[in-house]
Amino acid sequence: MNENEVKTEGNSIFSVKMVLRILATICMVVVFCPTFLVSCAGEEIGVSTMTAIEGVSIDGEEYVEPHLEMLICVIIPIVILVLLFVKNYAERKAAGIILGCTVVDLIMWLAFRAKVKEIVDEGYCTIKVTGWYMINIASMLLMIVLSYLVLTGKCIMESDLRQAFSGVKIQGASDSVSNSGISVASSAAPHM
Repeated sequence: MNENEVKTEGNSIFSVKMVLRILATICMVVVFCPTFLVSCAGEEIGVSTMTAIEGVSIDGEEYVEPHLEMLICVIIPIVILVLLFVKNYAERKAAGIILGCTVVDLIMWLAFRAKVKEIVDEGYCTIKVTGWYMINIASMLLMIVLSYLVLTGKCIMESDLRQAFSGVKIQGASDSVSNSGISVASSAAPHM
């Protein structure tokens, strides 16, 4: 085996499946983190998905009613993570389910942001998106791309992503060129 070749079998931390598991875990954690900061009358409140599910009450008065539809944003990453550990699904079927679930999750998060902005604007407050929201959106976009690549057959779940960013294919091409009798010029400067 050439030293530049990357192992594709096994459970590499850089396999598509492992990266999808990590991204789904990130999405699960983010539901508990403040994804928005709302400033009203000099007071800053962190809003998370769990805040949206429970609603906001201050001194017994309900300011924001509970939005139980946000439970979808809690459930979807769990479903994806469980699916990635179940071995009964074919790769493309699993990728299709992951793709569909992630698109729904992304839509729910974008709708959540719009709803929070609407509520904040009604109360003459300001809203600021936190890094957690950006990490969550980036994780979902990566999950969409990876699951689409598996669904279309461009890669498999056990593919090692390092191959996509390494010079393995270039190394293989230069080996075949040198084996065909064509010399490859070296990068060293000629001596005079």
